[in-house]
Amino acid sequence: MKHIAIVTGASSGIGRHFVYRLAKDKTYSQLEEIWIIARRKDRLQQLKQKISQHSSVLIKVFALDLQDKESIIQFKKELEKSKVVVSYLINSAGYGKLGSFFSGDFEEQMGMIRLNVEALSALTHIVLPYCIGGSHILQISSSAAFVPQPHFSIYGATKSFVVSFSRALHQELRKKKIWVTAVCPGPVQTEFFQMALSNPSKKFDASKIGASASSIVKKALSDANKCKEFSIYSPLMQIFYVLSKLVPHRFLLSVFYYFNQRI
Repeated sequence: MKHIAIVTGASSGIGRHFVYRLAKDKTYSQLEEIWIIARRKDRLQQLKQKISQHSSVLIKVFALDLQDKESIIQFKKELEKSKVVVSYLINSAGYGKLGSFFSGDFEEQMGMIRLNVEALSALTHIVLPYCIGGSHILQISSSAAFVPQPHFSIYGATKSFVVSFSRALHQELRKKKIWVTAVCPGPVQTEFFQMALSNPSKKFDASKIGASASSIVKKALSDANKCKEFSIYSPLMQIFYVLSKLVPHRFLLSVFYYFNQRI
C-alpha cells in the first residue's frame, strides 16, 4: 500500500506551499506520492516539474473543478482503483469575495458555498475510508470564522462551517487515531485578497499585515502532527480568537463593517 498525501487548491497560495513542504521536508519521507488537485492544469504541471527537480516523491496531477460533482465522482473512482493509504488530506481549495451579499454576483456567492463547504465535505467523506491510525486531515479555515463578517458574509459563514465540522470530526475520529485540524490563518501573503476584491481597481497589500504562506504551512503541519484541534497562526490571531469569545459580537461586527467598507 502506497502512503500518499492529497492536497486540494494546490495551484497557488497555501495549497501550493503545502505541496512544497510535504515534498521537501524529511519529516514526510514516508510519502511516496502527493496527489495535487486544482482547476489550472498548467500550474499543476509547473509545480510537478519544479518538485521533481528536488524530490523523489511522485507528484500526480488532477486538473479538476471541485465545484463540479462529476469531478468529485471522477476522483472517487481514481481512489477506488488505487491501493493507497492517505496519510495527509489537506483541503485547501476555496475562495472569498469581498462586498455586499445583495449586490454580489449570484454565481460567485453560490460558488463559495459549493467549493468551501460542499467540496471540502465531499472530499473528506470519500477519502476517509483510506485513512488509518496516524492519518491527518487539515481543513483550511480562516480567522474570519471567529466572528460574522459584514461584506464578507458568505465567506465567513463557510469558514465557520469548516471550523465546526472539523472540531466535530476531531472528536468522532479520535478513537481511530485519525486527527482533524482546523487551520485558521489571518491575512496571508498570497493572491487571495486581490481575487477577493469586488472592485479590481482597489488594491490591498497583504504583505503589510499578512503572514507568509510558508510560515502558516509549517505551523499547521506541526500542530497537526501534535494532533491539535486548532492551528491558529501568530499571537495576534490567537488574541483575536480569545476576544471573539469574550467581546460581544455586536461591537466586533461594527468594527469589521467599518474596516471592510474602506477596502
